[in-house]
Parts: sequence; C-alpha cells; structure tokens
Amino acid sequence: MRNPSFVVWRRRIGIACSALGLLLFGVALLIYERYAAPLVAVHVQERLEHAQALDMLWSASFYGSMVLVVVSLFGVSWGRWVGLATNAGAFLCALMTLGAMCGPFGC
Repeated sequence: MRNPSFVVWRRRIGIACSALGLLLFGVALLIYERYAAPLVAVHVQERLEHAQALDMLWSASFYGSMVLVVVSLFGVSWGRWVGLATNAGAFLCALMTLGAMCGPFGC
C-alpha cells in the first residue's frame, strides 16, 4: 500500500520539474533561434555585447535540463512525462546551440 504523503511529494516533484522544464525550454529555444540558428550580422554584434549573460543562461539550460531529466523520473503521472519531454527538449536545444556556435572543428 502506498503512503499518501509519498504520492503527494512525487506529484509535486513532477509539477515542479514540468514548470522548470518549460522555463528552461523557452530559454534554450530563444537562445538557439535568436543567436545560433541564423548567423546574421546584427545578431552577432548583439551576441558579443551580451556574451556573459548568454553564457549563464545557456549553462543553466544545459546543466539544469540534465539534472531535471533525472529528477523528473521520480515524478508521477502526467508531471513525469511533461517534465521529461520539456527537459529533454531544453537539453536538445542547448546541444544544437553548442553545435552551431562551435561548429564541426571545435570551439
């Protein structure tokens, strides 16, 4: 028999991971779409001006999504699956940004 408080905590974990995953996915997608996908001269100058803030946001989405994928596994019901999907999407967008910035020949 399951402990009701245990199920409540697992549900909270799933909801929290889903919410944070949506936030990280939005940040990672914004960084990729704005600064990595089309290398337009306007965005290159903007990227140079905000390099430190972009690095912090990219690092948070990259490492945070990896941690939250693992934590999402402890969720229950729809919170687990939404958390896994959004955090995996954030991780994928962060990897695409890394690949676009570094290219095939390294950073």
